[in-house]
Order: sequence, then C-alpha cells, then structure tokens
Amino acid sequence: MQKVSVIITCYNHAGYLAEAIESVRSQSWKPIEIIVVDDGSTDHTGDVARAFSDVNYIHQQNQGLSAARNTGIQAATGDFILFLDADDYLLSHAIYHLVEGLSAAPDAAFISAAHIRVDKFGNKIRASTPPRETGFSALLKSNYIGMHAAVLYRSTVLKTFRFRKLAACEDYDMYLSVARHHPVVHRDTLVAAYRIHGENMSANISLMLSHVTRVLKSHREACKNAEEHAALKEGLLNWKTYYGDEWTRTIRTQMKDGRVPDLNDFKFAYAYSIRKGIGLTLHTVNMMFKKLLKAVMPSTLRRFLTRSGLMHDHPPIGKIDFGDLGTTKPISRDFGFDRGGPVDRYYIEHFLEQNKLHIRNRVLEIGDAAYTRQFGGNRVVQSDVLHIEKANEEVTIIGDLANAPHIPDNSFDCIILTQTLHLIYDYQAALRTCHRILKPGGKLLLTTPGITPIDSGRWREYWLWSFTEAAMRRVLATIFDDKKTSLHTYGNVYAATCFIQGIGLPETDLGKLLKQDLSYPVIIGICAEKS
Repeated sequence: MQKVSVIITCYNHAGYLAEAIESVRSQSWKPIEIIVVDDGSTDHTGDVARAFSDVNYIHQQNQGLSAARNTGIQAATGDFILFLDADDYLLSHAIYHLVEGLSAAPDAAFISAAHIRVDKFGNKIRASTPPRETGFSALLKSNYIGMHAAVLYRSTVLKTFRFRKLAACEDYDMYLSVARHHPVVHRDTLVAAYRIHGENMSANISLMLSHVTRVLKSHREACKNAEEHAALKEGLLNWKTYYGDEWTRTIRTQMKDGRVPDLNDFKFAYAYSIRKGIGLTLHTVNMMFKKLLKAVMPSTLRRFLTRSGLMHDHPPIGKIDFGDLGTTKPISRDFGFDRGGPVDRYYIEHFLEQNKLHIRNRVLEIGDAAYTRQFGGNRVVQSDVLHIEKANEEVTIIGDLANAPHIPDNSFDCIILTQTLHLIYDYQAALRTCHRILKPGGKLLLTTPGITPIDSGRWREYWLWSFTEAAMRRVLATIFDDKKTSLHTYGNVYAATCFIQGIGLPETDLGKLLKQDLSYPVIIGICAEKS
C-alpha cells in the first residue's frame, strides 16, 4: 500500500499535540509516517512528541509556519503528504477517504474534503459548506477548502512547489499555485476538525485581510483569460466583504460585552458598514463614544455621570429586573441535577475531554470509575477505585487519600480526582499522596470548586473548602513541578449565577458558558505531572 506522510507543525501548542498525534495513529489507513516539526516552541512540545516512539520529531529555530511545513516536506518519504496543525485533529477514516478519492483521480495533484469546526473542547460548531465549483477559478473567488488538514497532496507535486514565506494564508497561496498548473478534486466527506480556541491566526482580521489580498494579487499574472480575471476581481471583493462583516461583528460583540474596542478597528468597521449601506446604528455609535470617553476620563467624573444615569452600560441604579431570580430561595437545591444536570459537570467533562489522552494504562479514580470508562476507553489497562469504604463493587482500594501508606509508591499512570479535594480537611496531604503513588511521568487530573453552593444533604458537614486559582498554584508548587503543571479556570458571572441558582445545564446558553472570566471561577482544572 502507498505510504502517507502526515506533517504536524507545532508552535507552543503542546496541550493539543498529543490529541493530534493520536488522531493520526488511530487512522484505519496504513502505513503512515508521522513527522512533528517543532518551530521553536518554548513549552513542552518536545516532551509530548518524544513520548510517541513512532513519531519523527524535528526541532528548528522559530522561522514561521511556511518554513516548518517546508522542513516537513524535506523529511517526508511517503507517496502522499497531509499537513495537520497541532491544535487540530483528523477524523477516524480521514486518510482512507482521501487516498481513495485521489487514487480515483490519477491526474489530480491534490484532493480536498469537508471539515467541521469545533470549540476548544471538541464540541461541534458547524460543518463546512460544500463548494458549488472547484479548481483554480473557484479558488480565486474564495478559499472553498478552508482547512489545510482536509487536503491530501501527491508528494511528487510538493517536490516542485514550496510554501512561500508569508505570515498568513500560505496554505491558500499553495492551493492557488498548484491548481493553476494541475487538476484538483474535492469530495464532501468530513475528514478533519478545525479547533476554534481564541488563539487562532484567523482571528487576526487585519493580518488575514492584508495577506489574503496580497496572495490573490500575486496570482494576477497567472490569470489566462477574462473569466479568470473576473474571478480574481470577484475574490478580492468577496474577501473584503467577508472580513468587513467580521470586523463589524467584532465591534458589536465588544460593545455587548462591555469592552472598549480598538479605535482603528472601529474606524474601519464604521467606514465599511457605511459603504455597504448597512451602517452601525446610532445606538452603537453612542455606546462607542461613551466607552472611549470612560477609558480616558477621570474616575470622579465617571462615577458622577454613572450615578446620574447619563452614562451606563447596564441598567440604571434601581432599574434592575430580577425576574425569576428575585427570591431568597434558589431555583434548585440539588445543584441542577433535578433540572437536567449541573453547570459544573459541563466544565469538568470538558476538562477531562481535553486531557483524555493522559487517561491510560493503570488509572485510579475516586468514588467510582465512571470518568475512567467515559474518557479512558481502550487506553486503560487496569482501573482502580479508591473510597473510604466498600461503597460499591468498583472499589478496589479502601482508604483515606490524606493518609494511605498502604498504597505503594509509583503505582499509577493517571489519577482522576474530580470535586473531592474540598471534602478533605488535610487536602495538602492528599495531594502529597497523589504525587507519591503516581509513576514518574504520571498525570494527576484534578478539578476543584471555585464559586459554588454548598451541598444541603449528606456532604454538608464534610464541605470544607473552595479554592481560587492563586491558591491552587501556590499549593501545587510545593508538591509538583510548576513547569509541568497546567491550570485553567472555567466560568464567568453568568455561569456562576446559573450554578448557584441550580439552573440546569439544558436551560443555559452554552455559548455564554464557554467565555472565561478569571474573577468568576466555577471550576478550576489542573493537570499536574510527576517529574
């Protein structure tokens, strides 16, 4: 069978890299060569890549994405080449479908396919739209491919072409360069997941617009006829319209969230919206003026204007409508379990989903093995459960995590400790036990409550603590290597309000839950590695 080389480029995305590698290793198509090109990362990218014996790890000084991909091409020995960014991943039969499709079109230089967009936890946002036409002219009008991991190249083609040194849109430039010389094909099968996590280069609208315009104009001389020149002109207009819409939407979102937009962005969005004939509303312009004024005016003047009702982002004093929340009793005293499930479980399961590749070999969980089964799957060789008593059939170790000398040192590859630390008086001793019984390189996956109601039932007398991000960092630094500990807070004032009131997860706006506000942590998630 023909070999496929998958080139994974990575720059400071060690937290996602293992999932990207595993998505390639689990492909039904064999043989596959995995090449990780580390473009000068300053995190633990190298440690993650070297943990996989079948990965060819290449480190280079930071030179940019184009250079990293060209390095991968030089190292590749496969008949086909696929590029995967470290923060994205392939779907299970992606390479099989791509090879099958390209083999059916022997004259084609590459095949592209569909992809899905997911949030940083892997939840589906939307699928790509099937193109109405393909090929060079269609690419001049728009980048109908949209994601580089959804493209499989013949390696012979990439011996002729190389990625130009561009800060952005280097993949779009490659599509155009190849498609103007060779036939290309497309199929609508879903093959890859593009992760939206707030740090994507595509979020930099100014950078993307300037580079996509530069790329298109650089292919002007390649247009051979009036149809292709018209397609290029249409493409320039399409991209300006697309990023203009994005810019305007960004301004409006910033207004809604109470942030002060960048004045240059506002000027562009306002001028664009006027040209397009839609215009920003007078209310939006008024709000923008007030926000900019607030950013520069003296605090005493700002307080006077706010109290007088002349300037405010929120309901005036005395005009708040509490609605269903205006009582002294919560909507649910059962954390929302009786209304479809609690908000904190949403964050806990997102944290475990993001770190599920650490749940492998021998795993210890507290209470029961539900999360071991849900997120560990066939990576788990042995599952153990610790409980203070023989509470269920899954319990294999009876004891107190804060004082468990009977558990041997260096026993576990992973410990899942969710929403338990706050019930242990000597929680630092419990963390020391976790460190002791982990194998070197083993991972502690820990979640603790931040802003939370207190259980009104059996756990009330045991409910001792809530934690902050600063507290957990200081405590863990005395036990684990802080360079190998990652910590993330989940929540915002909306999520905290819903959780305290016991509003069920199905009743919430999931889009709002995903926004992070460090001042309102509902859950703190920690992945700590034993050195």
